[in-house]
Amino acid sequence: MHFYGLKRPGEGSSSAETDYVNVDPVIRGEAPRCPACGKFIGLIPWLPPHRAELELWGAAYGDVVFGTAYKLLVSERFKILYQEAGLSGLLGFDPVEIVRVKRCDRRAPRGAHPPYYCVSAVRSRAAIDQKASRFKWDRAPNCSECREGVVRSWKRIVIEPNTWSEEDVFEARGLGGYFASERFKDFCDAHKIANAVLIPAEEYAHNFYA
Repeated sequence: MHFYGLKRPGEGSSSAETDYVNVDPVIRGEAPRCPACGKFIGLIPWLPPHRAELELWGAAYGDVVFGTAYKLLVSERFKILYQEAGLSGLLGFDPVEIVRVKRCDRRAPRGAHPPYYCVSAVRSRAAIDQKASRFKWDRAPNCSECREGVVRSWKRIVIEPNTWSEEDVFEARGLGGYFASERFKDFCDAHKIANAVLIPAEEYAHNFYA
């Protein structure tokens, strides 16, 4: 199985570049903790009802929208196609009230925006092999369950064999962010899902100090 990192497009690289900012009143829950060591393993969640402002930087609305909260917005088109495809891993699909649309480019559409839904990804048992992924640390993890530390960089993403339970979009133990299956990549390609980039795991590198 091939895996992918799910990211927002680089600036100017998508014709449907769309971001969101959550709008007050913002209701927040409690950040998740590791069941073994008690360390925080994620951000404070954004709870419904969801209100957001869209920022349009391209000529169309995105099907996937990244923003200020550690959640995604997805269009109604995405929601219908995703559910019809029988994919797994995304949670919620809570309706979002779009309070404002900020058009940051003269190409931005003037028509009505599609309905949007707020989703998050399941925290999988999938675990990142941090040695094989060539992690470098400011503070190495000391818990074999959550594998949380302060990472400096990594060269690729390697999922440990027999830890993934076949979710199509998921969070992995050992690194924040969203990862996806080959099925999800094929789904996005087949339906031309706008404003989402899927980077092959073997190419998914990052250096916070670059």
